[in-house]
Amino acid sequence: MINAKRTDGVAPKLELFRKAYESGRFDLAMSFVESIKDTLQFERQLAARAPEVQDGRGARIGPGDALEVKALPAPWAAWAAGWRYAMPIAVFETVGIERRREPLECVASFDAGAVEDLAREVRVARIDGDGGLREVPSQIHGEVRRGAVRTAAIVFAADVPLHGASHYLLFYGNPWAEIPRYTTDLCIRGEGYGLDVSNQHYTATLSRQMGQLE
Repeated sequence: MINAKRTDGVAPKLELFRKAYESGRFDLAMSFVESIKDTLQFERQLAARAPEVQDGRGARIGPGDALEVKALPAPWAAWAAGWRYAMPIAVFETVGIERRREPLECVASFDAGAVEDLAREVRVARIDGDGGLREVPSQIHGEVRRGAVRTAAIVFAADVPLHGASHYLLFYGNPWAEIPRYTTDLCIRGEGYGLDVSNQHYTATLSRQMGQLE
């Protein structure tokens, strides 16, 4: 797992600025003003370069979209300690339905020399409203390698407000990462062939006689 949640958002800095200002510590207050400006500039750059996913369809990301983790705001870099690279993803909701933990898929390409094992190394984190990062469950499938490029589909659980947008970072490049173990709402009932597999979005019922999907 990646480190516990850290924040570098505008709202916490505004609160620190207020306290410094009210206590007459003007030099400290000025430092928070500069820090807030830096955060806003970085978030604007991040949003401008992030590939877009609309209603779960679209985005392909690759090495050209990657940022070095050490170049991220310090709390984010500390949160992702051990990972070298991050790719930004912007997710938009366009049909008027609020999305909660909805499965979303994008295709990502990686320089083969930058990653050893995608299933172990890839992590996805949501940039929350307070500027903090929160890891979300994700899964890799369909990996293909062509020369110096490795490509795979990444599925993760996305939260997107109605007619709104959410921003995510896909981290990779950590040879010491362990295979993540996520707790999900997946439920399996039954015995033998007769299984019902479900979560909050889907239900799959298997034939009680042969086990095929009904």
